[in-house]
Amino acid sequence: MQRPARIALFRYFGLSPLEIEIIYNTLSSLFSVQEENVPPDSNYLSFVEIQFPVSYSDSFFLLLGADRWNKIKGLLKEMKRRRGNKGLKVSLVFCDVSADPNLKVVFSLKSGKGLSQYDNAIEKIEYLVDTLPIQIANSLVKTERVDCVYDESSLKWIPQNPHDGEDAR
Repeated sequence: MQRPARIALFRYFGLSPLEIEIIYNTLSSLFSVQEENVPPDSNYLSFVEIQFPVSYSDSFFLLLGADRWNKIKGLLKEMKRRRGNKGLKVSLVFCDVSADPNLKVVFSLKSGKGLSQYDNAIEKIEYLVDTLPIQIANSLVKTERVDCVYDESSLKWIPQNPHDGEDAR
C-alpha cells in the first residue's frame, strides 16, 4: 500500500519569479507542493509562508538536508536584504509535532528587525529542535498551535502562550 503524498503548502505574494522558483523547486524535491498566490496585504510588500508536512524535529533537518535548508535560509535572508524595512513577513509552519498531528509550530518574522537581527533569527530556527518539542510535551496546556517569536533583546526564539483552535495563518 502506498503512503499518501506529503503536501507542503507554499503561500506568497510580492515575490519575484526567481524567488518563487527557488522555493517551489526546493520543496518539490521532497514533497508535493500546493502553491497559493494570495491577495496582497497593505501592511507588507511581500509575504511567504511555508507549511512543512513534517514535525519540527531533527528528522525534518535530516530529511531536508543541509543544502536545501541553507538554500531556503539564504533566500529568506536575501529577500530581507533586498526589501529592507519595506514590509516582509515570513512564516515557517511545522505540522505534527510531538506525535500530535493537530499541533502546529509557527515561526514568524516581520520587517522592522535590522538585517543582522533578521539573519540571526533565521539561523537560530534550527537550534530549538532539541528543546521546543520537550517544552511542548511537558506543557500542561494542550493546544493546536505554538507561536515562536524572536526576541531581539535576548536574541532567542520564545514560544508564546498557546492559542487553542486558531488557524495557522
